[in-house]
Amino acid sequence: MSSKDFYHQIPSFKDFLGLSKNSNYRQVPEDWAVIIADVAGSTKAIQAGQYKTVNMVGASTIASVVNALGDRDIPFVFGGDGSTIVIPMAHLGRVKRALQYTQKNSQDQFGLQLRIGIVPHKDLLAAGFAVRMARYQLAPSVHQAFFKGNGLSQAEKWVKGGQYALEPVTDEKLDFDPHDGLSCRWAPLKNVRGMMLSILIKMNDVKASVDLLKDILQEIDSVVNLDHQDSHPIKIEKLHIENIGKAVDLETKTIRAIPLWSRLRIFLFFLVVRALDKKWIKSKRFSMSNYKMSLQRNSDFRKFDETLRMVIDCTPEMRNQIDQLLKRHADRQEIYYGLFASETALMTCFVQGTEDSEHVHFIDGGDGGYAMAAVAMKEQMSKA
Repeated sequence: MSSKDFYHQIPSFKDFLGLSKNSNYRQVPEDWAVIIADVAGSTKAIQAGQYKTVNMVGASTIASVVNALGDRDIPFVFGGDGSTIVIPMAHLGRVKRALQYTQKNSQDQFGLQLRIGIVPHKDLLAAGFAVRMARYQLAPSVHQAFFKGNGLSQAEKWVKGGQYALEPVTDEKLDFDPHDGLSCRWAPLKNVRGMMLSILIKMNDVKASVDLLKDILQEIDSVVNLDHQDSHPIKIEKLHIENIGKAVDLETKTIRAIPLWSRLRIFLFFLVVRALDKKWIKSKRFSMSNYKMSLQRNSDFRKFDETLRMVIDCTPEMRNQIDQLLKRHADRQEIYYGLFASETALMTCFVQGTEDSEHVHFIDGGDGGYAMAAVAMKEQMSKA
């Protein structure tokens, strides 16, 4: 098996609880690299009301790598204020240029410092940290990468400590738009139960048992029923198009084209999408209702990158029960966790076509859900 084809040939699994099975994971080849990207000072930016911009910048790192490689089916995880991406070292030349553009654009357009580091897996292995990866089938033609162990956590520590930093550029010339397909065209997702709850759970490798994560998921499921439609942050019947002015302004700052033409093109596209959504116009080739169903399926509202991340719709009582059950595990030093409740969830879209395999949708809690939940989790870890 070619090292470049490693991810595509990992057997996939459909049951989300399969994230806890060691047999679903394969060690990443040593000639691959871990890309760590995050917005430095994201908590302050979120508190200043820039949470949607932070999400857009975080997702732009994924878009830039996908567009550089021309392959959507690569292993990545969206973390709200950044991302983790794992690719063969052989692809780094073109990917680096795209990421450098994204880094510069983040600073120039939004005043946000995008910290990016690229850590060779062989360096992690030499230090005793392996990256193990699984392939979860999110939808029939869409997969998510899951990661087990402590390789990504160590890579993040090194990058945040100033190692393996991507060299910045002052002027990057590219022959493609690294952010093509990135958009924010749906309004914040409203809850039906009372709140959108962002949940982070990280195992304490010293105390945690092999099956603990599965047990915790089953405990949470007994409280909220994770497969129930009301638990999902996206309700098809409640999807609404975002305010055109806000969305056009944000998207225009991310794409690589003449600003005036970009604004006009995005604005016209919004009008068409709104007209289709309101059924003012009809298309024989496109069904908005079918697209919305695939949009829901293709959303990453729950994922695992050594930390379990979920955004769910729940009642205040459900939130309290989840907090209590997670606190019991934390008191036994088995896990670290963070919760953050908000009125809405946010969706950032990466759409390169309307076929099921051509779009994926990144979910975060409103008001900086994952980033704010991480504050509480990091406090627990620092005390430990």
